[in-house]
Amino acid sequence: MRGASPARSVRVDTATSATPIRIESFGYKHRRPPDADVVFDVRELPNPYWERSLRALSGKDERVRAFLDAQPRAQAMVRTIARFVEQRMRENRRRQRSPLTLAIGCTGGQHRSVYVAECVAERLAGDYGPISTRHLELS
Repeated sequence: MRGASPARSVRVDTATSATPIRIESFGYKHRRPPDADVVFDVRELPNPYWERSLRALSGKDERVRAFLDAQPRAQAMVRTIARFVEQRMRENRRRQRSPLTLAIGCTGGQHRSVYVAECVAERLAGDYGPISTRHLELS
């Protein structure tokens, strides 16, 4: 991960296919995940890339997380996506369908999409058990 250091512990499984929710972050300038059920675009959020001290970091780094935690629009985006997923999961359970694969994208797939994917996973993990996360642009 491009200079990433462990930030907050996320209660997720990173490669389990049996999880009810899979979340992938990606960069629009690279590719959109072909198997996503739902795609969210978070490019409207303030971009940490333009902060020179944050550019080389990822959305998993504490300094990037602090930058985005301070943005009311970022918090609103996380809440909106989490509410959408909760509603969709209720419908999936009623129809006995699972899993749900979300893709969350920003321009480069390094900061905003990673941050939102991690926050949504953290928010939903308590109610939905292990959540699989994958960050396509972080190696």
